Amino acid sequence: MTVNREHLLLPVNREHLLLFTAALRSGEFEQGRGRLRVGKGDDATYCCLGVATIIAHRNGCPISDEELEDILLKDSNLPDAVMEFYGLDSPNPGLKRLVPDPTCDRPMTSAIGANDDHGWTFDVIADAFERTYLSDEAGE
Repeated sequence: MTVNREHLLLPVNREHLLLFTAALRSGEFEQGRGRLRVGKGDDATYCCLGVATIIAHRNGCPISDEELEDILLKDSNLPDAVMEFYGLDSPNPGLKRLVPDPTCDRPMTSAIGANDDHGWTFDVIADAFERTYLSDEAGE
């Protein structure tokens, strides 16, 4: 399978990222860890990147329903089509820390790290995505 890496040159899609951050804050998705989605139906929990994948699928990202199910259950990173949908350059995007962390002196963490390792809530992760990719500080 050939991987399309042209998304690495695309600007971040502001409209799509705002759909994603709104979904993180909506209360529709229960936060989980370890995979994009763990479980099914009412018992399902989601990593922040699982929410991103579902929102991309709902809004025209070219992933079939069957592919979506396979991706959600087996992956922990964003697939290429979803990266392209948002204009992100990594399957595990970096996020600026919103507050200093005494256990780590790095100014950035990964989305998976924020969700799985640092225990950031979806609201905090949404704020971090907006600060990292959509604010005036995004280019710094």
